[in-house]
Amino acid sequence: MIGFRQELREFGLTEQQWRVIRVLDEYHELETGQLAEQAFILAPSLSGVLNRMEQAGLIVRHRLAEDQRKIYVRLTPKSQAIAKELRGRFEHHYQYLEEQLGLETFETLTGILEQIIELGQKNKAPTGPR
Repeated sequence: MIGFRQELREFGLTEQQWRVIRVLDEYHELETGQLAEQAFILAPSLSGVLNRMEQAGLIVRHRLAEDQRKIYVRLTPKSQAIAKELRGRFEHHYQYLEEQLGLETFETLTGILEQIIELGQKNKAPTGPR
């Protein structure tokens, strides 16, 4: 994460803000509950993150006319440009890791991490002591 954090700092972003940008870049627009789930940020924390991002001109929030209860979030052109730039930079970091670890080890590692993410999305995380 050291290399990634340096890139994020250059754009004045926190890791949580990057997760929001990355998710919205993929989905284009999400309701805040869906965004919290996809970005792995607790809803109370997401509220503060979104406030700061909106003030920085990174996101736009709105409500649908037919359902005023839900708030939807999308990126601004500013954050879309940041996402494009950072994706390219991060790809270089991944290429470096692949070169250093070797393709087989890198693929094994990313496969394991994807399995962990899937487990989290299925809410199968254990609750309580083992």
